Amino acid sequence: MDSNGLLLAVVVTIAAIEDRDGAFRLLAALRAHCSTITLVWAVGGYAGRLIGSSKGALSLTVQVVKRVDEHQRIPGSSAQVGGRENVRVDF
Repeated sequence: MDSNGLLLAVVVTIAAIEDRDGAFRLLAALRAHCSTITLVWAVGGYAGRLIGSSKGALSLTVQVVKRVDEHQRIPGSSAQVGGRENVRVDF
C-alpha cells in the first residue's frame, strides 16, 4: 500500500510458501511495475534475509518498523510514534 492506502502489487502463492519467501516475490513484482520506489517499510517479522536480498537483487531498501502499542501514542494526537500511520506494507 502506498501512503494513500492504494494497493500497489499483489502476489498469490500456494500455502507451502512461507511469508518471507512470498515477500521477496511481492517486492520483485512491485519493483517491476513501480520502478521509482526505492524504500519499503515492513514489520519486524521480515527482518534478516529479506533486507539483504532486496537490496542486492532489487535495489530496494527495506526498513523494519517496530510495532507501536496504543499507549505509546503522542499525547493529544492520533499520530503514532514512528509514523507508521502513513504507510503500511503487509506481506
